[in-house]
Amino acid sequence: LLDNHYIIRGQIADVKTNLGRHFYDELPLPSDGAPRVYEIEMELISRTDGRLDVANITAFLKQYQKVLPLSIGELWALPQMLRLALIEHQRGLFIATGKRQLDQPPQQGTRLASLRAVEELIKSNQLTSNSDIGQFRKLYDYAISLNHLRDYRKAELAMRKALEVQERMLGPDNPALARTLHQLTHDLRNQRRLDATEEITKRAGILVDKERDPVEVAHQFDVLAYNAGARQDKAAALEFAKQGAAVVNPLVKNQVGAAAEAYYVYGEYTPDLAEQEKLLRRSYDLYQQVYGVNYVWANRARMLLAKNLVKQNKLAEARPFIDLTLEKSELLFGRTIWWGNAKIAEAEYDVAAGNSAGALEAYRAYAGVAAKERYACYFGNCLLPYIDLLQGQAAKQP
Repeated sequence: LLDNHYIIRGQIADVKTNLGRHFYDELPLPSDGAPRVYEIEMELISRTDGRLDVANITAFLKQYQKVLPLSIGELWALPQMLRLALIEHQRGLFIATGKRQLDQPPQQGTRLASLRAVEELIKSNQLTSNSDIGQFRKLYDYAISLNHLRDYRKAELAMRKALEVQERMLGPDNPALARTLHQLTHDLRNQRRLDATEEITKRAGILVDKERDPVEVAHQFDVLAYNAGARQDKAAALEFAKQGAAVVNPLVKNQVGAAAEAYYVYGEYTPDLAEQEKLLRRSYDLYQQVYGVNYVWANRARMLLAKNLVKQNKLAEARPFIDLTLEKSELLFGRTIWWGNAKIAEAEYDVAAGNSAGALEAYRAYAGVAAKERYACYFGNCLLPYIDLLQGQAAKQP
């Protein structure tokens, strides 16, 4: 083992390089807190006594996925987790070697060969390659960026390309496709293509029902709520949003992000202002906890919370949220429609505070960016209050 220490050091360095903290934190966790994919690898090593080769690794994983398919993140992490599990196994052997009787032959050579078997497996075509997964992640992240920039048609095309890669890797019926399908619905809905949106939603629902992962179940309800809202069925939207919030637990590490989204959707559709405030505060806090204060959805939750506080005439509480929303919107996307929608929140604040001149200025700022964008108004009929103010101002003039 000491003669081959460089192999162990090389594997540790590779794990540190290719399994960053961000990816690690997104892995599904069982009740004991270790990532599920790590427990799978430890079970494989236990069953084979650490004697791994391409054949037994592939057979074990294929059998496992017949019962419970791995997520795309777990497939990405699998080679690194297998290395990590083997390193941990080697550590145990090293400790045990010090206690071994001299007449017991050491077996480290066999175990170290297992690390080389992992390398052989990764280089083969028998598992999803890192290049395929990397291509999927690049397309997926690019589509999300286009969505945030409100270029929904290009976002749709990029997400469909990502879906094609994912289907090639996992097959068309793998539950891991549900997340991609959910994202695709947002691109379609924002283009007002509601029939196509519901077709994709149904396909995602079938995949979600196979595994019943609370995160994906919550996402499915969120999508159903948005679909109902787009068709002006507020009662159905509220019911779906309630169900989505009920299935996630923000105390479970890998469900925090899904809980933030579920509370946001529930808050968006609930008519009770006090309940809405409570939900939006929870959503905002959770988004900051997971993604930080500059995250686009944290900013949206902050904006909706500011509008809620204005409606409740809690102006002193609303003002700091409005100022921060304006600052972060401009930081994230410049003076585009994200900033313009924040100006709508500021205009509503000024109206409530009796500052008609300030409200008109804010509405004009919104109109200046809205005129350049196809999907300008996120929060309903934004320009109607602007027109009312202009008419009121004109009536006062001789």
